[in-house]
Amino acid sequence: AGMQAAAIEAGIGEKVCFNRVGAMMCCFFTPGPVTDFASASRSNTQAHAAYFHTMLDEGVYLAPSQFEAMLVSSAHTDADVDLTLNAAKLAFAAAAKVM
Repeated sequence: AGMQAAAIEAGIGEKVCFNRVGAMMCCFFTPGPVTDFASASRSNTQAHAAYFHTMLDEGVYLAPSQFEAMLVSSAHTDADVDLTLNAAKLAFAAAAKVM
């Protein structure tokens, strides 16, 4: 919910699709739904690159491919989640500039 809120705050909530199962989530820079490789391939790779590099600059290390999932585990603290959501606000704003 926090990631979706960050995308909405950046003005691209309708242009981002989140797929989630349990603690596993993937963010696609396409309106969605994303249900297979063909629909995932419609993602905006420039927006993902801006998002990825901003997250990295803010100390959040994600898999470099937009086709890989993010995972939350019991090892992540509330501070880790807060850091990630604050970074996501900046990252979605960066992505919005190239969408």
